[in-house]
Amino acid sequence: MGKKQIRIAILEDNDDLREELDFFLTNQGHFVWGVDSAEAFWKQLHLVPVDVVLVDIGLPGEDGFSVVSFLHQIRRHGVIVISARGSQQDHMRGLSLGADLYMVKPINFADLNHAIVSLGQRIQHEARSTGTTVEEGSEWLLDDRQLVSP
Repeated sequence: MGKKQIRIAILEDNDDLREELDFFLTNQGHFVWGVDSAEAFWKQLHLVPVDVVLVDIGLPGEDGFSVVSFLHQIRRHGVIVISARGSQQDHMRGLSLGADLYMVKPINFADLNHAIVSLGQRIQHEARSTGTTVEEGSEWLLDDRQLVSP
C-alpha cells in the first residue's frame, strides 16, 4: 500500500507563520489549509477533513486549549500544539487535553514535518488495525461495519 498524503489544518493567528507553514508543508507533499481563528477552523473542518491539526494556543476568541480538548473528544485527529507559551504548566495542560505533541515557537520546520509524518503513519496504522477506513477525498467513515457521516 502506498504512502497516503497527509491532510493538515493549521490553526494559527499569525498570518506570516501560517503562510510559511502552509508553503513549507505543501512543498513536502502534504495537503494543507489554514485559518486564523477557532471559529473559522470549525467551519472549514466540516468542509475539508484532515488527519493532523496544528494548533496555536494564543488565539483570538476561543483559545487553542479548548480546540485541542474538543478535537480529542470528537474524532481521531493527530494534534500538534505550536505555541509561544513554553511553560511546563502549559506543556502539560496541552498534552493532558489530548495533544500528541507540544512544540514551542520558534519551531524547526524540518522537525515539525518529521513529527507530522510520524503521526500520520501512526494514525494510518491505527485506522488499519481497528478496521476503520477513510477513502481519499471522502468525508464518510466506515468504522467497524458502521457507516458514519461527517
